[in-house]
Amino acid sequence: WRAVILSSDHTAAEAGAVKAEIAGYFKALADHRAENPGDDLFSELVAAHGAGRLSRPELISPAGIARVSVVPSG
Repeated sequence: WRAVILSSDHTAAEAGAVKAEIAGYFKALADHRAENPGDDLFSELVAAHGAGRLSRPELISPAGIARVSVVPSG
């Protein structure tokens, strides 16, 4: 994911497809964490969403950014 998002060697369509895949991953993870909370930051964000303090896009977007930022490429 990171290589495509941070690269200028990919088309806008390829980058868009990767962004959609990342969003899908975090939507599924959010649904899982809502039912099975863990002792982690994302579970806390999901709980904040459940309490009405975060919208669904606010929940998903920062998570995607953090995931792409911390995963080494290669």
